[in-house]
Order: sequence, then C-alpha cells, then structure tokens
Amino acid sequence: MTDTKEKTTLADIVKSQDANSEEVKQNDIAKLRARIEEDRNTIEDLQRKNHTKKIAIIWLSIVLGLLVIGCVVYYCMCIIQPAQINSMETNTETLVETITEDVVLKQANEGNAESQYTIAERYLNGTDNYEKDEQQAIEWYIRSATNGNVKSMLKLADYYSKAEEPKKDNKSAFKYYFLAAKNGNKEGLYNVGKAYYYGVGVEKNTEKAIMYLEKAAQQGLSIAQTLIAIIKENEPANVNKNNAPVINNTKNNEQ
Repeated sequence: MTDTKEKTTLADIVKSQDANSEEVKQNDIAKLRARIEEDRNTIEDLQRKNHTKKIAIIWLSIVLGLLVIGCVVYYCMCIIQPAQINSMETNTETLVETITEDVVLKQANEGNAESQYTIAERYLNGTDNYEKDEQQAIEWYIRSATNGNVKSMLKLADYYSKAEEPKKDNKSAFKYYFLAAKNGNKEGLYNVGKAYYYGVGVEKNTEKAIMYLEKAAQQGLSIAQTLIAIIKENEPANVNKNNAPVINNTKNNEQ
C-alpha cells in the first residue's frame, strides 16, 4: 500500500510538472506575441514617421522649387527685361537722333535758315556727334544769316565784335547788327545805335545813333534809353566809350 501511495505521489508530481511546463510555455508564447506586437507597432510608428518626413521633404522641395522659379522670374522681369528695354530705348533714341540729324542736315543743305543755325550751333558747341569746329560754325551761321535768321546775325555780330585779333572785325560786326536791326530786332537796333555813336565799325553819326537807340527803347530795352540819356547829357567828344552799357547777345535771341 505504501508503494501505491508513492506511485500516486510521483504521478501527481509529474503531472504537476507537466502542468507547470505547459503554463510556462503559454506564458512564453504570450510574451513572445506581446513582443512581436510591440515590435510591429514600433515598425509602424517608424514607417509613419518616415512617411511624414518624406511628405515634408517633398513639400520642402516644392517650396524651394517655387522660390527658385520666383527668383528666375524676378531676375528676368526686373533685371534682364528692363536692361533690354533700356537698350531698346537707347537704340531707338539713337535712331531717332540719327534720323533727326539727317533731316536737319538735309534741310540745312536745302537752305532752311533755322536748320542751318542748328548745324552751326552743333559745330560751335561740339554736340550731337559733331566735332567742335569754329570755322564750320561760322560758315553755317553766315549761310543762316544770309537766309534771314536773326539769331545767326547776332551770333556773328557778337563773334566779330568780341573775338581776339586778328579775327576781330568791327565792320563785320556792324554789318550783322545792322541786318538784325533791319529785321526789327531790339538788340540789333541798340548795338547799331551804339556803333554809330562811338564810331566803331562805321563812321560816327550821333543823329543816327539816337534814331536807332530810340527804336530799341520803344521795344522796351531800357539800356537803350540809358544810353540816349547819356548822349543828351554829354557832349559827344566828352563821352567815354566805357560809360556805355554793353548788352550781351550771346544767348539765342528771337526776332
């Protein structure tokens, strides 16, 4: 009976061990499944994060691409295009100037007094692609004055009256002042009157001097009235030439 009891106890022990082993196995399996589930969740989280990063990178690339395109467009619109426009405008202006120059020169050669005056000014001042050439300027002023341009008459008169020797020529100066006076120009009238009074470039004649000066004064030239007063106040022989007011005709005077 004792042997039977021992056998029963041994069987229970084995059975108990087998039950414990099975429980351990089940626990291990459960732990393994939990670990696998945890690893799977971790992988899914990593995948989601990577996906988010990829999307962020894609959007960043798009934004950077748009910025580059914007910079290119800005460069083209604000730098290259204005430069091209300016170049076109410059070329257009040059073309217009060339055409205008050709037209003016053509008109001058055809005898247009104003165009001849313009060509003379270009030569005198060295403008509009003309080399400065005083002699050419004088020749064109003469052509213009011959065709009745008062501004050219006054330019020539000033040139001959104020030039240094040997170019100074009081007779030529009087000639062109006289031509301007004949056209009713007040500066011409004044300078003719002054020349007659002082006998510069022409024989002295006080009567004619007063006549021309009065015509200039009638046009509102106060300097002419001043010289008339000097003449009437003083004896001609006692009037110093330096007392006479001098008018500047170098600016472009209208008729």
